[in-house]
Amino acid sequence: MDEQKIKIEDKILDLKEDLSNLIKKNPLTAAALAAGIGFLLAKILGGKKD
Repeated sequence: MDEQKIKIEDKILDLKEDLSNLIKKNPLTAAALAAGIGFLLAKILGGKKD
């Protein structure tokens, strides 16, 4: 079980590093994606306002 936990932690660290590099290479694209995701989450979780 500890071995599986270590593998998962390593994978998460790799993904975090990849994401960080992607953001550094394409900051405008990353910002646009974050804004789009934020907008969608606000629509989904915001509920209806009558």
